[in-house]
Amino acid sequence: MNANQENATTDTTSFKRKDSGVGSRDVDHQNFGNPIDNKRPATREEWQQAVSFLHGKLSKVASGLNALVEIDLTGENPHVFVDTRGDTPAIFESCPEDGVPNVKLRMRPLTMLHFGEGLMDTRYASHFNQIQSTGDARLGVNATFGNLATASSKTPSPPSQLSALQTRLKDQAAGEVAAGVSYSDGGPKKPNQRIWNLPNKGQEFLDLLEHPLVEDFMPDFLGDGYHLSSYTANINRPGSKGMGMHTDQITINPAIPQFPLGLNLMWFLTDVNEENGGTRILPKSHNGLVAPDNMFDIAGTMFASGPAGTCLVFESRLWHATGPNVAKEGEGERPVILQFYVRHFVRPQENFTLSVDEEVRGEVE
Repeated sequence: MNANQENATTDTTSFKRKDSGVGSRDVDHQNFGNPIDNKRPATREEWQQAVSFLHGKLSKVASGLNALVEIDLTGENPHVFVDTRGDTPAIFESCPEDGVPNVKLRMRPLTMLHFGEGLMDTRYASHFNQIQSTGDARLGVNATFGNLATASSKTPSPPSQLSALQTRLKDQAAGEVAAGVSYSDGGPKKPNQRIWNLPNKGQEFLDLLEHPLVEDFMPDFLGDGYHLSSYTANINRPGSKGMGMHTDQITINPAIPQFPLGLNLMWFLTDVNEENGGTRILPKSHNGLVAPDNMFDIAGTMFASGPAGTCLVFESRLWHATGPNVAKEGEGERPVILQFYVRHFVRPQENFTLSVDEEVRGEVE
């Protein structure tokens, strides 16, 4: 139950480059930048999924590639050998006796699937700490997987601390109103309330940062070194007019719509539906190629719904918005907690270095 957010480590002594003859170049990226660790090694099931994917895409992988490629999918799983040297490409679980791998790649299984789904540009993979490569640099990840191109969904378990979170957030919201420091929005009457900087506002919120779902998604999607960009709550109350459609990547310039830079976890603290302002979502907009014509028109969108304890996971390019709350006064309050994580090189929206109390920093890894 630990969302590892370790600092990047750089071992320049292990970065070696040498010319080994005309037309050949050997590069060892092992431990350079943020190396892939074994804190969550691939399971056999994940390994099998990646191998099955490789078999299905073998003709595309082999296109234009005349080499023997060794792939380590982490964990105690067999290395996979992709042999495209002959007329008939093949995949082996042990190295063919007649060859030495031209290049060795190391990645998590989901990273390979991201190549095929278009969620990861192979040319940037090493920079985003998703892969390590050793051998002829010309036969690295782009040469091997650059020809691939087809969101992964996982069903999270509800947080066990649901009741504690409901109580803590309700008390915090009331306290900020009483102290005259609350922030409201949601239309002319401003019925909604936002709670900022949750790390400072209760152990219950710190505990949620360690929910296993964080570790299930973030390393595979954002790479090692990912960090928390913002941690807030949105209490959508009856009478809310909703908000304009937006993406959480819209503040990053220049725009990079072809690539996701962040991932959101939205925790439902009550049953969420269309009536109480379930988040509006523009289908397929996460691919970076679809956007609303009018940001204040929810036509064509769908609403997110689910029972209390649900976690909605969506990436930073998705066009979405708080939905209008048309429930009866006093019956339709919709509180959610939002954890937004980003890649290691993206500046966070909240400056936790300055805003988080020293006592709290001592408790957080």
